[in-house]
Amino acid sequence: MNSMSRDEVLALLRGQPRAKDQRKANLGRPFEELIKIVNRQYLIMKICRIDKVPTAFIPKRAGGVIVGAHAEGKAIVDFLGGYMGRPIAFDAKHTSDNRMGLAELQPHQADYLRDNQEINGGISFILVSFQLRRFFVVPWCEWRDERISSLRSFTAEDCARWDWECFEGWHVALDYLAVVERLASRSVWFQKQ
Repeated sequence: MNSMSRDEVLALLRGQPRAKDQRKANLGRPFEELIKIVNRQYLIMKICRIDKVPTAFIPKRAGGVIVGAHAEGKAIVDFLGGYMGRPIAFDAKHTSDNRMGLAELQPHQADYLRDNQEINGGISFILVSFQLRRFFVVPWCEWRDERISSLRSFTAEDCARWDWECFEGWHVALDYLAVVERLASRSVWFQKQ
């Protein structure tokens, strides 16, 4: 398989023209595009299928002309699929800063991640990007744990200390499933909340 390295993928994504409207919602788009590329690589290798959850939009019209759009409702989380015979759900969060705020995860997203893990026995996490340079799998049970929830935000160094960092893998630009497997071996996903 002709695969691109993470740096090649990120260079490609960084070279994309930015939308004129650079609202907060658009800032994480290159990160989501990277995840979609990685998920395609996982699918080609028949490792798993994880899809981006599409956001439904309602067009805004002025005089019969579409002038914009707004989200139809709140999206649950960014990505859903299956891995290791279990449902997997995660949200992608990007910061161009050195800190990730816990408030970035919306209450309805937190509810979905909790239910996926507690009710479905699934794998739930937040995939975090710091400046499109460092990437981490933060397990849902850890995100809501006192170690993190007592903080307003955390840094890449905090995540690295907790051994959640993702690196480029064999034929994969960002092998976040390697971290999921490592955490599964420690029974992180199998804890009853």
